[in-house]
Amino acid sequence: MQPNIWFNVCALCILSTLIGLYYVKFKAPFKKYYIFLAMSWMALVSTVASLCNNVLPGHVPVWVLQISNCTYFVAQGMLLPSLLLYVHSLTDHSLSDWKRLVPWMVPAAFSMLLILTSWYSDSLFWLDDGGVYHRGSMIWLLYLVTAFDYLGILVRLVRSWRVIAPGERESIGIFLAISLTAVFLQLVFPWLLVENFASALCVMMFQLTVQNPELILDGSSGMLNKQGFSNLLAPMFDQCRSFQVGFLMVDNYHELEKVYGYTRLESRIGVLVSFLKQHPGVVYARLDSDLFCFLPENQQSDQSWTNLLQDLDEDDLMTHLRRRRIGVRVQMKMGVINCPKEAESFGALLGLFDMAARLPMANGQDAFRLSPVDVQNLRRRKLIEEQVRSAVKDNSLSMVYQPIYDIRAKRFCSAEALMRMYTEKTGSVSPAEFIRIAEDNGAILKLTRFAVETVCRFLRTAELEKLGLNWMNINLSAVDCAQENLSSRMLEIIHNYQVEPGMISAEITETAFTNMPDSVLANLTELSRAGVTIMLDDYGTGYSNLNRLCSMPLDVVKLDKSLVDHVCTSESARIVMENTVSMMKRLNKKVLVEGVETKEQSDYLISLGVDYFQGYYYARPMDAVHLEELFQSQLEPVAP
Repeated sequence: MQPNIWFNVCALCILSTLIGLYYVKFKAPFKKYYIFLAMSWMALVSTVASLCNNVLPGHVPVWVLQISNCTYFVAQGMLLPSLLLYVHSLTDHSLSDWKRLVPWMVPAAFSMLLILTSWYSDSLFWLDDGGVYHRGSMIWLLYLVTAFDYLGILVRLVRSWRVIAPGERESIGIFLAISLTAVFLQLVFPWLLVENFASALCVMMFQLTVQNPELILDGSSGMLNKQGFSNLLAPMFDQCRSFQVGFLMVDNYHELEKVYGYTRLESRIGVLVSFLKQHPGVVYARLDSDLFCFLPENQQSDQSWTNLLQDLDEDDLMTHLRRRRIGVRVQMKMGVINCPKEAESFGALLGLFDMAARLPMANGQDAFRLSPVDVQNLRRRKLIEEQVRSAVKDNSLSMVYQPIYDIRAKRFCSAEALMRMYTEKTGSVSPAEFIRIAEDNGAILKLTRFAVETVCRFLRTAELEKLGLNWMNINLSAVDCAQENLSSRMLEIIHNYQVEPGMISAEITETAFTNMPDSVLANLTELSRAGVTIMLDDYGTGYSNLNRLCSMPLDVVKLDKSLVDHVCTSESARIVMENTVSMMKRLNKKVLVEGVETKEQSDYLISLGVDYFQGYYYARPMDAVHLEELFQSQLEPVAP
């Protein structure tokens, strides 16, 4: 019966289209995609060879048909082993444990040997003088090897059942069912050439389901998206491989979007995309509308990085954009992150990108490159941010207390509670560092609650009021003051520990009441009515509205250390200090000066009528035990 070649013709059209689309649109740097491409090519070669086998007899020499038949069997024989590799790639992107597949590849190697020797032995097939194909006596061995290949794929699929996604499992199962049916049909009806058509259908199904490039490619740029880049880096992180990831960030993207609109801006960003893509040997990704990443394929070569960074020099890039006359002023940040040293996971990498986005651009700059020191600082900030979020639960916080000296009573009358943080990963962290980070990520609310509870517990258990302590200062951040329920939360803790509200002093900064006057005023008024002392902290470092300052329920104003540093050496500093103290006195505010470190400073400030001193000249911060001992010592009579 005359063979039906139309199945092969359809298969040829399908496979040619899919392979063309892969190179034009769907190319991705993953083993899974490379193996899929190899499967597509094998199916295409098998289809072309099958067409030649059934169209060319009588028109070409027999040896040409002999080559064509060998090619057909080789391509068909490698299709199922390739599918086994494909299934394996779904569980191990790097194929690092490929050796376990060797036993399953032995039969395929045996079949290749049979195919190549069949030219002489006629064991699998032979051609008569007219070039007509005939099956050999050992053709059944190929079907046996095929059955073994199916078994290997099923075993690998079952063993990795929980690892492989449900959609991928279903597609592989359908592939096996369709191809097995086609093998059976062609075995029973040799003239019905459906094997290649079945392979083409399976490849097309994989392209639409398992491959699904839209899930890993950015639609506008054709680069990997966040999911695709994560998939690419996942095995590198899992194996703790050392590699570098470069990034380029359009810092003012969202501002430009408001001006130009998304569509017009994207057409201009396309110029940037084309500039990046002109550099070969680099994998590019667009993780967000304003964030591009690049990863050289040859990570082992330092020279490849040097050449790439030279090509991506910000001056050259800006020149390229200006020549294209895109009409927008693009501001960019660039940098390189060493993994896993600076980012041990994809999430940590995204965290560094997020922090880099917060770095301010210098005035007049269109682009700047982050130095290794900048990246290290980002890494440290990210690490501290993680520690701050769990600081209370991890018991990494503690409190120390710096005594405050009363000039008129000539004794220590109070103390300021200062928070400290220590972790195994970061060691001791400066309050100036972790408090700012806690304010940015919202963890400051938990830290403040910890401080209030710790101070109240200390006041309750040590009975410091009996030892002569008038109050204990607790610092409140601008974020704390913005909370509508700040006063109720603080008073609830104070009452739970049965502490007199008058034993607590709330320190707020100028920034708190300058930026959010209404909410701050309501909170402070309620605390003041309850008996809590209200103190303005760091006066002299901000831009105080004096009218607002007069309306606030302030009891004490603490002058910042910067006002004290030069009072003994600068006439201007003395004038500022004298007028500031005089003004506060006339406003009926108590004055506390912090940062007093020398006797000369102390004597001068005493002459101005300052009420309280705080600084290293009088006492350094100390733990609770030593503070209690200090106040205890003030009660002991002085020896004559």
